Amino acid sequence: MLRDATAVRRREVPDQPDLFVFEVERPDRQPLLVAWVRRPAVTGEDSPPVDFQWPWPAESAYGIDAHGKPLSPQVDHDRIHFPLTVVPVFLSANPVD
Repeated sequence: MLRDATAVRRREVPDQPDLFVFEVERPDRQPLLVAWVRRPAVTGEDSPPVDFQWPWPAESAYGIDAHGKPLSPQVDHDRIHFPLTVVPVFLSANPVD
């Protein structure tokens, strides 16, 4: 996923400072989006997910979380929609490689 990354940029999410969102540029591949919610280490996993929406350049999206679990993000009207938790997720327009 991060192989050959040339740049990583943190993106601010207005009115949601606890969301960590990073765009990873990779040559010859679509950018990769990495995101999670910052919460207390001990109790954060018990909190409900946060609805995450972000501009998306493709018609489809694929994802995997930091534990290797495949995910099913939705794309609607040029925006990706996905519930975020404390576990980082990797989102791409192509199957995550």
